[in-house]
Amino acid sequence: MTCSHCGQVNPADARFCVGCGAPLATRGEPSAYRPVDREDHDLQPRNLDQLISGTIAVYRSDPRSFWVLAIVPQIPALISIFTPVVIAWLFVLVGFVAYLVAFAATVHATGQRTLGQSIDVGRSLSLAWSRIVPLILAALMVVLALGGSAILAVILVGIPLCFYLLVNWFFIVPAIMVENTAPRAALSRSSSLVRDWWWQTFGNGIVFVILIVLMTIVVNIPSILLSIANSSAGSIAASIASIVIFPVIPIAATLVYLDLRVRKDDYTLGDLALEIGRRNPWSNT
Repeated sequence: MTCSHCGQVNPADARFCVGCGAPLATRGEPSAYRPVDREDHDLQPRNLDQLISGTIAVYRSDPRSFWVLAIVPQIPALISIFTPVVIAWLFVLVGFVAYLVAFAATVHATGQRTLGQSIDVGRSLSLAWSRIVPLILAALMVVLALGGSAILAVILVGIPLCFYLLVNWFFIVPAIMVENTAPRAALSRSSSLVRDWWWQTFGNGIVFVILIVLMTIVVNIPSILLSIANSSAGSIAASIASIVIFPVIPIAATLVYLDLRVRKDDYTLGDLALEIGRRNPWSNT
């Protein structure tokens, strides 16, 4: 379907133009590209129950695609099991980059599902990789800041400051992937979204952490049992469990991020379609 506003060619059943974000005219029956976690046609503020149910709905809508994305950070971990200790640390660095790519790609995939679009795993991974520089720089800024707050723990200030910064900067990856922000701008953008909503965001995060911990315990029972008989088999089972759990965090983070934007920016599905289809300023393509 060709957009009448900008001429961009879109999938036949797309609801929004990937080039300019404008709504596309429908033909015949309503488009199958609908938000998977809502019955109406635009974003609205959500309470905690709706955020949890929305996370589950997005995950269940296409678990195989989310699992494919979740495999990415597990590959270096699995390889490191069978490599000498002297070079295993290299896979730790590779695994860190792979984790950022998988997290960012899952954020983009969640945006696609929120728009009702099918997940394009290749495109999500490609966009995440093209933004790896700002992702790494932003992550390093957070790590350094959290390390500084840990040092301040000696005088009983660091722990509260660490929690404060974690909540303030939790949405840097969605800011980079959706809004195409630079590293420092991503930290600032995340903080501005959380401002006036810090305690609610913190409370929502605690609930999600509890749910993820419970899920992790249940899913890892087979790996614990297998590790008793064979450590390698247990490690592989643990990696499979991680693949199952991994998508929950970026999906939930993206939905909470979108909720904050709805509350503070009057954000719409059209805005989301425009932003995730925008050219990456960090790439020459």
